[in-house]
This record gives sequence, structure tokens and C-alpha cells, in this order.
Amino acid sequence: MGDNAKEELIDRMEGCFPDIPYHWRVLGFVVCALVGWFLTFYSAISLFAAATGHIALFAILFSFSQVMCYASLCFFSGPKSQVRDLKKPGRLLATLLMLTSCVMTLISAILFDHFWITLVFVLLSMAAYIWYTCTLLPCGKRLLDACFTAIFNPPESDPFDGCLYSSAFAMNKGTLQ
Repeated sequence: MGDNAKEELIDRMEGCFPDIPYHWRVLGFVVCALVGWFLTFYSAISLFAAATGHIALFAILFSFSQVMCYASLCFFSGPKSQVRDLKKPGRLLATLLMLTSCVMTLISAILFDHFWITLVFVLLSMAAYIWYTCTLLPCGKRLLDACFTAIFNPPESDPFDGCLYSSAFAMNKGTLQ
């Protein structure tokens, strides 16, 4: 797709998504997020039924909840900027991973009726959602990187160094009383 065609597509999308006032964006974000989180919670409850062989309901609920959560993010930053910023380096891959894992969740549950493969695609979809959300935040990628570094590469020094807890531990010669 050439640059001219991309600009034409964005212009058409802008016609579909006129400027929305801030208070309506917040309301749309809250409503879509609440519906998405409710459906995620309900799909988690239906996961118990999925373990016994009724996985299609779980997959459909979870996939729809993911769509609602992404729709809420669209309200959060604005639909025009979402469409325009899809080609940014980290966001395009996260979007493709989310769409692929969402479709594969449905396929593995409905066509193959396989619990564990469906669960793998659900986890991939959740990771893609977290990654995509972090790309929307100004320092989100650095925050995500810092979290993974802290989890998988813990510091060599005492993390409580200088804290009251560390001082009390040292005064008692390595034992807490």
C-alpha cells in the first residue's frame, strides 16, 4: 500500500470518526472498559466449564472482551490517532499479535476444541494487550522494560538498603525478633 493510499484511507477513517469531545471520550472509555472487564471476569468464570470440554463459550466471551478493551483504548487516545499511529514501530507488532492470537483463540476453541492450545493463545492475547497499552503511555515501554528487568534480573544489592527494615535486621545481627 503506497503512501498516497494510506493517506486516503486515513482521510476516509477521519470521516467515520469525527472529533469527539473529551467528556464523551472519557465516558466511552469507561463504558467500554467496564464491559470488557466484566466479560473478561465472566469468561474467567466460564474457564472452569471450559476445562470440562465447553471451551467455545469461553473463547467467544474472552475474544469479545478483548475487542471491548481495545475499543476502550480507542476512546482513550482518540480514534483518529489510533488509526494514524498504528504504523509506529512497537504498536503495529502488538496489534498484529493481538489480532492473530484473538483469531487463533477462536479457531483453536471452536474448530479444534483444544483447551491447552486455546489457553496459550489467550495468554498471548493478554500479553499483546499489555504491550499495546504500554505503547500508548508516554513512558510505557520503559516501565514495562523496568518491570521485566526487575523480575528476571534482580539487583545484586539489598533492595531494602537504607530502610528501617534493613537497619532493624542489621542491629539484630541477621535475625528479626
